[in-house]
Amino acid sequence: MTSKSTVRINLSEISNQERINLRQRALDLFNEGCGYKRVATILNLSAYTVRDWLKEYEVGIFKPEGQKVGRPEKVLSKEFGDTITQEHRSGVSVNELSRKYGKTKSTIRYWLEGKRKKSNTK
Repeated sequence: MTSKSTVRINLSEISNQERINLRQRALDLFNEGCGYKRVATILNLSAYTVRDWLKEYEVGIFKPEGQKVGRPEKVLSKEFGDTITQEHRSGVSVNELSRKYGKTKSTIRYWLEGKRKKSNTK
């Protein structure tokens, strides 16, 4: 039995330009039809990182310049919240919204409950 001992690239230890180049290469590979595991292998990245990138790509928010480094933004934009609220009112389930937008079900529910509370106080 042979073991693979590959050292993965740590995105926090490379320059911003190198990170942009990796994300651009990932975007090119997604466009060619590669799945996230294949892209992760080619780019020597964590499959979990590339899976997250693929989710962003599938909903149209993946950009080579990426997001801010550090913790993800916790506040949803008003436009995004209005969109999920409208879709939910038209019959789209929380599970479907979660899958479509790559947000947890609890995040979707939290937003929907917050909107409901605000509209009830007016």
